[in-house]
Amino acid sequence: MGEFWVRLFAEDGFTKRSACGPDWTPGLIWLHVGSDLAIWLAYLSIPLVLVSLLRRKRDVPFSWLFVLFALFIVACGFTHLGDALMFHHPAYRAQGLMKFLTAVVSWATVCALVPAMPQLDELIRRVSGTPAGGSGHHQPLTRHPGSARNYIIAGLAGVLAVLVRAALDPLLGTDHAFVLAILAVVYVSWQCGFGPGVVTFFVSMAGIVYFFVEARGSFVVLRLSDQVAVAAFLFCGVGCAALGHAQRVAHRRARGALADALAREEALGVEMGRRSAAETALGASEIRFRTLADFVPQIVWVTRPDGFHEYYNGRWYEYTGVPHGSTDGEGWNGLFHPDDQPRAWDRWRHSLATGEPYEIEYRLRRADGAYRWFLGQALPQHDAAGTILRWFGTCTDIDDQKRESEVLERLVAERTAELMKANAALLAEVDERRLAEEREAAAARELRRSNAELEQFAYVASHDLQEPLRKIQAFGDLLTTKHAGVLPAEGQGYVTKMKASAGRMSRLIDDLLSYSRVTTHAKPFSRVNLVATVEDVVDDLELRVQKVGGRVEVGELPDVDGDPVQMRQLFQNLIVNALKFHRPDVPPVVRVTAEPDETGWAVTVADNGIGFEDRHAARIFQVFQRLHGRDEYEGTGVGLAICRKIVDRHGGTITARGRPGEGASFVVSLPAPTP
Repeated sequence: MGEFWVRLFAEDGFTKRSACGPDWTPGLIWLHVGSDLAIWLAYLSIPLVLVSLLRRKRDVPFSWLFVLFALFIVACGFTHLGDALMFHHPAYRAQGLMKFLTAVVSWATVCALVPAMPQLDELIRRVSGTPAGGSGHHQPLTRHPGSARNYIIAGLAGVLAVLVRAALDPLLGTDHAFVLAILAVVYVSWQCGFGPGVVTFFVSMAGIVYFFVEARGSFVVLRLSDQVAVAAFLFCGVGCAALGHAQRVAHRRARGALADALAREEALGVEMGRRSAAETALGASEIRFRTLADFVPQIVWVTRPDGFHEYYNGRWYEYTGVPHGSTDGEGWNGLFHPDDQPRAWDRWRHSLATGEPYEIEYRLRRADGAYRWFLGQALPQHDAAGTILRWFGTCTDIDDQKRESEVLERLVAERTAELMKANAALLAEVDERRLAEEREAAAARELRRSNAELEQFAYVASHDLQEPLRKIQAFGDLLTTKHAGVLPAEGQGYVTKMKASAGRMSRLIDDLLSYSRVTTHAKPFSRVNLVATVEDVVDDLELRVQKVGGRVEVGELPDVDGDPVQMRQLFQNLIVNALKFHRPDVPPVVRVTAEPDETGWAVTVADNGIGFEDRHAARIFQVFQRLHGRDEYEGTGVGLAICRKIVDRHGGTITARGRPGEGASFVVSLPAPTP
């Protein structure tokens, strides 16, 4: 095997092409060598581009043909490379082998390209949008390789051509050697395709060259005329195979076109039958539509796609009184009120141009000449492609609704005017209330300032007034103890009244001081146990309770958030008030109970005393307000006012209820303690 390759590239016995004649100048040699090298490089570039395309587009049709064409280009390129090397390296054996391989690849490309021509033609038609063969059907782009049976027949046909030529050899000699082979190739290509035709071609050519071309019994053709004949047969044989294949394809297409035509004719017959049935059904449907349209209370009409009115139901002619057919086309617009005609016409033309639904209100003339309001509506009917086939419309009498709407609009306008007037008055009232609220706020601020000054004044005045009162009481005590013997009885009475008045004045000042201290000397809130607070108050009032012969009953009381001192003062004032205002000869009974309410707890202090009328319930909480004289019941009239102020500071309320001769109840509502 090594000797074969050495001999293949051996240069012994051959002359370099550059030394074959005196006219091979360096410039001419460079022209040939440079051109062959340039062609070789170009032939190498083309396959690289094809391979790159196939790698990026793996679904390219006929990829096998691209590969074969790339091999053909590469072989041609190396042939040119060999021609360039022959000028300096005369390896003619290698060059001959390269040319032989190029010839094989070239004819293989030709043999592959010819059967693919119909499919390539179909691909070109698809890309360009031209229908294939006028049949309207695309042929598949896949290859249809011949079956093994076709290739066996092709081989047998080639052998048969050789045998027939052998039978005629005594008559023909070496003349007309390839005629029978050409006929066999044409027949096989027409019947079995290009591939089997090529098989027949090569089998018959091999047999004829071997048996009937000089020198017989060898594949070497010696005479020039025979070489030309073999070459001509080679070209003509491939051409005949291609023509036979083309005839076969054309025959198949003709049969396919005939089958398509028959199928279309059959489909056309079916379609005609369907159309006839559809037209019959359409006629029946139209009769039903017209019958139904004549029974509906509305006016019904139908137009063509261009707006030509071709149908009105009977209600149209009954209402308008016009003859049948007189308003077909565009005569309908003349029955509208003159003021509505341009608007209705423009709206209808707009719907026809755009395909939008038609809807408009207009006045339509009745047979007696009167006009009534109607609502005109229409919708287009489309086919599967979206084309408008016709318009279906109705006219609905809305005259009564229109007039009611006008009356309603007038009433709405009147009501709107009234509301706007009332709104203006309301705005004025709001402004007035806002000014009043501003005045009230200013008065409240002034009242708070005055109360603050009053509280400060009461606090200061109570201290300043206590000193003279103490001196009055002291001097009164001196007069009654040291000078009682020199004072007449009337004088002693005056001194006694003076001391009583000074005592009342002192208690009043103390109460005023307590009233002012509710806000000026308040302490922070804390959790207060009302049971313990009330029981402490009852313990402090034990002697007073025993003096009047009464009792105080304390129920379950809650814990609240508040000022412990003020809570004690609150319940002490209420219990003292209940013990003080008791009925003669009736032992007082005071009950302190509690129950939950909406905001927290309602603590009730009830007694069985003298009671009061409910119309005085608000008055008794005012400062210096008394329902009884000082001679009947002692007190300054400040105790309940202090209670109310304490409750207000704690965010609660205090109310009183009473019945004369039966008792009174004071209900203190306090917020629930925070968790």
